[in-house]
Amino acid sequence: MMKLLFNSAIGAALIINLKIYFMKQNIYQIIIVATLLVFTQCKQSNTTEEKSNTQRIDTNHVTLTEAQYKEANIQLGTWSTRSISSTIKANGKLDVPPQNMLSVSVPLGGLVKQTSLLQGTHVKVGDVLAVLENSEYIKLQQEYAESYHQLLYLETEKNRQAELQAAQINATKTYQKSIADYDMMKVRVEALKQQLVLLGIAPKTVLDGKISSTISLRSSIDGYVTKVLVNKGKFVQTNEVLFELVDTRHTHCELQVFEQDIPLIQLDDKVEFSLTSDATKRKASVHLIGKEINSDRTVQVHCHMDKEDPSLLPGSYITAYIYPSSKSTTALPKTAFVLGEQSNYIYILESVSTEKNDKGVSENAYHFLQIPIHSFGSDDQYRACSIPNNITSTSKIVLNNAHILRAVLLNKTQAE
Repeated sequence: MMKLLFNSAIGAALIINLKIYFMKQNIYQIIIVATLLVFTQCKQSNTTEEKSNTQRIDTNHVTLTEAQYKEANIQLGTWSTRSISSTIKANGKLDVPPQNMLSVSVPLGGLVKQTSLLQGTHVKVGDVLAVLENSEYIKLQQEYAESYHQLLYLETEKNRQAELQAAQINATKTYQKSIADYDMMKVRVEALKQQLVLLGIAPKTVLDGKISSTISLRSSIDGYVTKVLVNKGKFVQTNEVLFELVDTRHTHCELQVFEQDIPLIQLDDKVEFSLTSDATKRKASVHLIGKEINSDRTVQVHCHMDKEDPSLLPGSYITAYIYPSSKSTTALPKTAFVLGEQSNYIYILESVSTEKNDKGVSENAYHFLQIPIHSFGSDDQYRACSIPNNITSTSKIVLNNAHILRAVLLNKTQAE
């Protein structure tokens, strides 16, 4: 009986040891498997990263097999020099120069006592636009009249002190003070006089004893009222704008021309334009070309009309056609260009190599580089453009079917 129990105990211990052994083995296996998985993931990650880097590098490179090259019927060539004379379409509006626009304000505020202006009213130089009233106007005239007569007294006193000084009767200090008093009052009188002139009050009438509580605002140009910002009974502050006037006798065109067309335009080029509300064709010519590119990639071109038309309203939208003079420039056939996401592209042949195809047969492979290019103006067959810095005038350029290369490049990028 004791022997049986002993053997049973040994068997149980052996089973426990075996379980522990296999558990350890399983743990080791799990660790090994996990290590392999981590290594595999790192390798896959590195492979993905390498593939991504390759994709970024090759987004501008495309390769055609010999069969694809022949099927595409690619023609290679170099730059051409042509006289490009094309019509450039542009939108814009009518405007007037700053000197033909007037914002009417007052140097000293007041109550609007009278005005009868409406938008569209025609006014001439000297016409009364509004009458303003303020007690400050009375005070200013009073100060001017008092200071002017005080100046006359000080002038007499200065002359008297000069005579006494010559006779050595008075002190030099007294004579100098009379001069200083006279000079300071002279400055004050002149300052008050200029303030009256700004308000449209004649200083001479004030000295004649004619004091007024009102001033009249008058027009300094011939033109039309475009804005009325006041009404009768309103108190306007100093330098507040009351009216806006415009002289339409010199209306001009402000055109927005895309930057790629600017190199074709020269001063005095002929322009034909029409209003959106009027199909009448009018003539103009290029007078100024802006030197700044706007946020919409356009440049402002200033044009003068051949015949002034005061009936045209500033701010009217127009459609214009500019006819540049023929200009010799580098150019490529239109079939050499393809439109991408952000700009036009052309393709140049980088190299030709010999590679084996899927059947193990050696054949030529044609390697092309996609290059963004700036173009400006065109005629029926050619487009003017400037030679990019990264290629030479002797580079082999794809002159036709550029869209085929673009399609192959996009398919390769998507596949990667």
